[in-house]
Amino acid sequence: MRFLLDTNTLSETVKRTPDPNVDAWFREQRPGDAAVSAMSMGEIRKGLARLGPGERKQQLGRWLYAYLPREYAGNVLPVDQSVAMEWGRLAEQARRTGRHLDAVDGLIVATARVRRLVLISRNVRHCAGWGARVFNPWSGESIK
Repeated sequence: MRFLLDTNTLSETVKRTPDPNVDAWFREQRPGDAAVSAMSMGEIRKGLARLGPGERKQQLGRWLYAYLPREYAGNVLPVDQSVAMEWGRLAEQARRTGRHLDAVDGLIVATARVRRLVLISRNVRHCAGWGARVFNPWSGESIK
């Protein structure tokens, strides 16, 4: 594994018209290079629950419950003790410096840090400055 896909990156893949730069980035990757946080699965589930009944909700449900677990089998990363401890450190750093760090974003960043993975995200601003390497496939921007 080399990459941790943020929720917005995963979600981009099921848009009716995904961003061509993101699509190209995915095509360049090898199978098994990317992992997904269990927290992203939860965020997607929350979004699915907010959708009204219909074909789009059914399609996204199949994607969440069938495709993602199969595509990322063995690469859905849990929030384990080391991730939780790193998140606690980051949350305290955020409090001390007056910065905002959403709990889910913080747990995803902590996962990337603990596993030494590059976080693939459009939300570079939310992820910057926490010590994780971040790459934005929409713009090509890379930061730490």
